[in-house]
Amino acid sequence: MACDDYEVSTAEPTTCRTDPQSSNVIPGQCELTIDWRNIPGEFEGKVVEKVKSLLPEGCNVSVVERQLRTYTNLLFNIKRCKPLFRLTRPTSRQRNSQAVRSVLKREVEVSRWPFSTDCQFFMEAGIPIVGFSPGEEKYIHTNKERISLDLMREAMLCYPAIISSLSKLEKRKRSG
Repeated sequence: MACDDYEVSTAEPTTCRTDPQSSNVIPGQCELTIDWRNIPGEFEGKVVEKVKSLLPEGCNVSVVERQLRTYTNLLFNIKRCKPLFRLTRPTSRQRNSQAVRSVLKREVEVSRWPFSTDCQFFMEAGIPIVGFSPGEEKYIHTNKERISLDLMREAMLCYPAIISSLSKLEKRKRSG
């Protein structure tokens, strides 16, 4: 798997379908879904080629597309490939954490989220973005997900300071 000074890409098989669905017949077809979490610089083509190199000749490898409908009812086909992002300059992270500290009047923990979000679409468009949430990581997308009202109030006070801080960052150039 690819790695850099900060992260390692990961891959997990999440779905395997065979046809026919009988326990005593050798399947004529197998479809395997892999959830591949890439690192910055590890692009779709590189991932597809790596997966192809691991499979027998004649296997097809593709990135799944899905339809996205906007609130204005526009329909887009988008690939399920999301570019990973992070603010690379320490001054960007420092500026944003300083904005939160100035509002809360205490130290705050700055870390990376170990999960995927849709924020990368904004970064890909050149809009700098940070993740900031009053939620608790260990409960995200579980049946125990919840948000403390006290943390929600704090977050609502911090959002204007974060937006102000981000608006002062240099806009990134689109990749691709």
